[in-house]
Amino acid sequence: MGRKIGVTVFVVTPHGIHPHASSVRCFLLDDHGEKTHWIPATMPMPNIVYNRIPDRLSEQRHEEQDAIQFFLETPGIQLFNPGFFDKWTLYEYLMKSEKTQLYLPETVQWGNGTECRHLFRRHPILFLKPVDGKAGLDMIRIIREPKGYEVIQQSKNGKKRYHETHFRSLRRLLESLTKQRKYILQQGIPLATYHNSPFDLRLLLQKDGAGCWQVTGLGIRVAGLEAISTHVPMGGSIAPAHEVLRNVFRERQAEIREEIERTALKIARHIEAEKRCNLGEMSMDLGIEPNGRLWFFEANAKPMKFDEPDIRHLSLARLIHYCLYLSGFKQSKEA
Repeated sequence: MGRKIGVTVFVVTPHGIHPHASSVRCFLLDDHGEKTHWIPATMPMPNIVYNRIPDRLSEQRHEEQDAIQFFLETPGIQLFNPGFFDKWTLYEYLMKSEKTQLYLPETVQWGNGTECRHLFRRHPILFLKPVDGKAGLDMIRIIREPKGYEVIQQSKNGKKRYHETHFRSLRRLLESLTKQRKYILQQGIPLATYHNSPFDLRLLLQKDGAGCWQVTGLGIRVAGLEAISTHVPMGGSIAPAHEVLRNVFRERQAEIREEIERTALKIARHIEAEKRCNLGEMSMDLGIEPNGRLWFFEANAKPMKFDEPDIRHLSLARLIHYCLYLSGFKQSKEA
């Protein structure tokens, strides 16, 4: 894609950066043969850097932090998406504005378990979510039942189900499952369903060749059988957005889609303003009730690849056009 647009795209690691050099050691994609592969190269210092360090643990290492700081401080280089988001910080950002706080489920920081008792007075279903989690891993659902509490924990090894009769034993169980990790506790939302399975909305938002936020794509993720989230690695599946919205909302589908995109753009702009850094793209998870009410669940500063081919193609083009915008090059065609 970069070659088609006339841009050289390469991957650089902290080991390829020397602060006093005018070039970097990097890797270029060679796709001319039967198989694509990466080849080592030496290139001039980049004009634009997108931080795609893949996980939080790697990003916090000294080498990676030094590299990020180098690009942020070097004149003539612009870096965007400097780090991951976390769920609690995003909640605090969105609570600052009346225009965005209405999309937030009731949410508190998980502490000693007393928060659970308070939220159960208003909500029959609660979720515990790691503030730094991804793909639904280590998420916990708690349901208040007539004779106790049902707890399901979702991990890379599958799902574990528990039943506790008393709140005291529930509290001990949750303390053992969270294991000192930081979690948020959040009300459960009665999601709209497609073929009797709950679904939510996954959007890719990107800046275009004029530096403006746009919705690049909207995907639907449908929960798997007995799943507590819609994440595909946890058993969820992908469904076409137009088909699901038409099936569920009938004649309101166009109105609903417009509201989804308008809401996501409003939230993206607010997150960037609060974070006070340059963001070029993010993915966002929104929930929707049967009546069309929207809820914000999560945003991700390092979006995973969307499986929908049309979204994938446009996302690559738009990303490169945004880099051209940052670098000040005139563009004959903008994404």
